[in-house]
Amino acid sequence: MIPDHIKEEVKAAADIVEVVSDYVKLRRTGSNFQGLCPFHNEKSPSFNVSPSLGIYKCFGCGESGDVFSFVMKQDGISFTEAIRTIGARFGVDVPEESRPENDERFREKEGVYHALAFAGKFFYRQLVDLPEALEARKYLDKRGFTGATIRKYGVGYAPLAYDGLIKASQKAAVNERYLEQAGLIKYGRNGESAYDVFRGRIMFPIFNASGKVIAFGGRVLDGAAQSDGRKAPKYINSPQTLVYNKSEVLYGIHVAKNEIRKNSEVILVEGYTDVLSMHQSGILNAVATSGTAITAEQLAIMHRYGETLLMIYDSDLAGQNAMSRAIDLALREGLDVRLLQLPDGEDPDSFVRKFGKDSFVKYKEEHASDFVAFLIEKTRLAGKWDDPFHRTATITTILRSVAEIPDEIAQQAYVQRLSSLTGMGDRALFEQLGVQRAEIARSREKTRQRERRIGQPNVNRPVPAQTADHNRKVSSNHTPAGSLDPDLQDRFGPPPTEDPRFDNRPHNEAPPEWITGMPESAGDQRTFDAQPWPGERTSDPSVTNPAETRSSQRKPGYERELLRLMLQHGHPMVEYIGSQCNEDHFEDDEYRMLFSDIIQRYENGKPISVSVYTAMADPFPSLVGEVVIDRYTPSARTQEKLALSRKKDVYKIAKGELRSLKLHYLDRLKQAFQQEYTNANELEEKRNFQQLLMEVSRERVRYEQGMLDQLFPNPEDI
Repeated sequence: MIPDHIKEEVKAAADIVEVVSDYVKLRRTGSNFQGLCPFHNEKSPSFNVSPSLGIYKCFGCGESGDVFSFVMKQDGISFTEAIRTIGARFGVDVPEESRPENDERFREKEGVYHALAFAGKFFYRQLVDLPEALEARKYLDKRGFTGATIRKYGVGYAPLAYDGLIKASQKAAVNERYLEQAGLIKYGRNGESAYDVFRGRIMFPIFNASGKVIAFGGRVLDGAAQSDGRKAPKYINSPQTLVYNKSEVLYGIHVAKNEIRKNSEVILVEGYTDVLSMHQSGILNAVATSGTAITAEQLAIMHRYGETLLMIYDSDLAGQNAMSRAIDLALREGLDVRLLQLPDGEDPDSFVRKFGKDSFVKYKEEHASDFVAFLIEKTRLAGKWDDPFHRTATITTILRSVAEIPDEIAQQAYVQRLSSLTGMGDRALFEQLGVQRAEIARSREKTRQRERRIGQPNVNRPVPAQTADHNRKVSSNHTPAGSLDPDLQDRFGPPPTEDPRFDNRPHNEAPPEWITGMPESAGDQRTFDAQPWPGERTSDPSVTNPAETRSSQRKPGYERELLRLMLQHGHPMVEYIGSQCNEDHFEDDEYRMLFSDIIQRYENGKPISVSVYTAMADPFPSLVGEVVIDRYTPSARTQEKLALSRKKDVYKIAKGELRSLKLHYLDRLKQAFQQEYTNANELEEKRNFQQLLMEVSRERVRYEQGMLDQLFPNPEDI
């Protein structure tokens, strides 16, 4: 672990404006800087950088964080790597891990990286220079790959000789041990003579998100055979190594990641050439699993960059089975799953080579559908939809997939979608959904019990738990949840809810069972510096993919200001504001959640500051950026006045915002009681609500006309 004081030293030394300027053209606007967001396409700048706070915030897509998170997201590197990179840039010495075993592992990994980078350059040079590679060059030319694409993605050729790579590495003084650990060479039975693993194959380097070579996939040339005459396997891939875990890697992610961010969509294809063809045609948000079945880890990586997954699979049986499993895993991850089947005889590679990018985009827009509609349409096209057995089987399969979704609101939306497409009633579908959920829960419990018996950890990615609301108090002076004053607590009860899970059903109608019965620039694209491709054609096309920006919802300014005071002034202000209100007074769900978390940190004695929250997991960095950075940058003079007013008396500012908070809370209560009064049938009921309305009105007058110092005493008077 890197010591905390080193992290703080690096953060203090780093100039976030200088770092961000490497990726974004910034211009000064008052005390902040502004530019076009690197995380999504936009025409008007909504990306803001605050040098005084050391954070960035995009009001278009919501991305936010500090200098570390920016470098991590842009370069696809870990937190530790980001600290080391920034520390080296600004002259802060970041020590290596202190434990010897960690130092040794770090050196081993660096040696493997070096061996892989050397092998990548070696294979590329063989493809360009070696006469033996003529057939490989012809194959790539026939597939339509340009020299620029081949060089950019490091496509190469492994010669037929048993020791071609070994001899080249000896001349370059590359440690043979690292070649073995990288899965590039093996030793014979005698343990002395080594030989190359990849021979006579077109080589596709596999890069991690930051652009380092971590493995290879080798494709045999058509007609090639093994030395014993048997047909050689079409592809062989690197084994698991210190730097390569195939279940956690996506081919093409080092180029695709920022395009995925901009479009909020990742296109999943099957193989290396599919990715290369799509990227070459300008469809840069495509990745592949390198021939392996999709894993939960790979889906989590996709979700890190985008919300929508478009899967393109072959129509054969193997492709359909793989698609079915991938749907469930993707829904469990929380992705918006869409599916596309290309015309018969076409795959992504052949389609874009024949018809180009524009045709693909148009075909996708016309034929891609959500998984519910896709599976129903497949059953119809097979002529089985009118068969009750097959129709029931399809609906059950869909509901089984819906049951994997962690968000109940999303489940409801998909059930309603299924109902509209099938004509079946919601009640029957929700009942069947409950059966599927219970079955999944039982299956997972059996798996957990089995793993406990054999002492093995659960390797499956857990389903995100639903967030529960908790009423928290700061001190004995903290107003009880659901009321403004103790004498009104019993009368007013909790505030009205705007939870989307609850609709406007009559009070005597039971909720459905699904509620009551049911148990989250393209980065560092390293290229190979070698000879140009023979007869090189035109370079890659320049592509711009439009993406809609998400507009921020208008949120109460008084809630935002109270949170800003708590974040910027820490524990004293948290104690004061927390003693005057509680989370139920907050109307905005996100602001309420942030307020609750601040209170919890206070009660647990944990630090509270802007920098603490920007270093936390989503959604806190985005929320904090929204709270502390002004959405519309005022003029320098206005900013000066604003800064002076905020410095005068923070408690006076807090009192004014607290008054607004209370008044709006009472308005919501009044509206809720008025509705209850209108719906009441009994005379006694109406009288009770009439009494509550009168009391709320009196309380509102008190907060509207009362002196701030009397309504909200100073801390020393509490």
